[in-house]
Amino acid sequence: MTLTTDSIYSQERVDYLILNGSAYYLNKGINNLDGNSKDIRTAISDFTKAIEYNHEYAEAYYYRGRAKSELKFYREAIIDFSRAIEIRPEYAEAYFSRGSAKHRIRDYKGANSDLKKARIINPEYNSVNYDNSKVKYSLSKPDKIKKKGK
Repeated sequence: MTLTTDSIYSQERVDYLILNGSAYYLNKGINNLDGNSKDIRTAISDFTKAIEYNHEYAEAYYYRGRAKSELKFYREAIIDFSRAIEIRPEYAEAYFSRGSAKHRIRDYKGANSDLKKARIINPEYNSVNYDNSKVKYSLSKPDKIKKKGK
C-alpha cells in the first residue's frame, strides 16, 4: 500500500481529532471533578471518553482514579493509577494517589512503597512527606494494639 497526500492528510486529521477529543473530555472531566458544580460520576464518564479516544492518556487514567477515590471506590482507583504509572513511570502524583488509596484499603506496605516512590521522583512533593508519616504510624499501630490487648 502506498501513501498518497490524501491518506497522509487523513491520518493527520484523525490524529488531530483524537488529540482534541481526548483533551476536550479530559478538561470537561476536570471541570466536573474540581469545578463549582461538582459532578463526580459525570467526571468519571468524561475521563472514560477521553481514554476511549486515546488509550495511552495517562492523565485521563489519573483523574479517573481521583474521581473514583472521591467516591471511595479505592480498588478501582488503584487500577487507574497503576495504568497511569504504566504509561508514565515517573508520574509522582499517580504514585501519591495510588499510595493514598492503598492506605484507605489498609495496604500499608504498598502505600508506603508508593509514597516513597513519589518522593523519590519529586522530593518537593510536600504532601507525600505528611502522608508518609501517617502510613508509618499506621504500620506500627497494629503492634501497639496487640500489646494493649494482652
